[in-house]
Amino acid sequence: MRVVPCVLALLIAGPACAQVSGSLTLLSDYRYRGTSLSDGLPTAQAVVAWDRSDGWYGGLQLSRMRFMYPDAKAELQALPYVGYVHVLRDGLSAEAGVQYTGYSRSHRYEEPDVYVGLSGRQLRSRLSWTPRYFGQSPAWYAEVDGDHALRTHWRAIAHVGVLRSHDYSVYDGYGAGGQILRIDAAAGMAVTLRGFDLRATWTTVSGG
Repeated sequence: MRVVPCVLALLIAGPACAQVSGSLTLLSDYRYRGTSLSDGLPTAQAVVAWDRSDGWYGGLQLSRMRFMYPDAKAELQALPYVGYVHVLRDGLSAEAGVQYTGYSRSHRYEEPDVYVGLSGRQLRSRLSWTPRYFGQSPAWYAEVDGDHALRTHWRAIAHVGVLRSHDYSVYDGYGAGGQILRIDAAAGMAVTLRGFDLRATWTTVSGG
């Protein structure tokens, strides 16, 4: 996990005007761009985020995961990222950044990533590109996330993502190869109570 110390150093070296926050999440199934990385089982995820007042931000996401192939063992996924967000006008902002997905065991699946995005008050969109999706061939991923406030503390949440890859074989040979056009979607409800954010979503994946 050679990428982790660099990101931690970046967070520690942040100026006094930067804000550092964190979260711990329990998931019934960890989905990464439509693919389960916890073998359909519950898992945990931790995030440390760093934001500067001039628009720069960075962070590190750690997830306990396990690939869905025979004899796979539990391992740690580390996803460090850094980016810049620019306010275009009230309620609308644009961003660009880079991230790297690393694994404590399965180094062959590691991948760099670049992205651009546009965010409003209720919708956030992002377009990502990697030269080697799960360590293999180039891929594009476009996603839109929505968050709409309802009565009291409740919110309606939704997600749609589209993955386009070339000559990709799931998990290094497990699954059919060739071009993939896959759509993943999720919809549900969320509520914030006493500092905890609880979410229940229905998720589906089609194509590829």
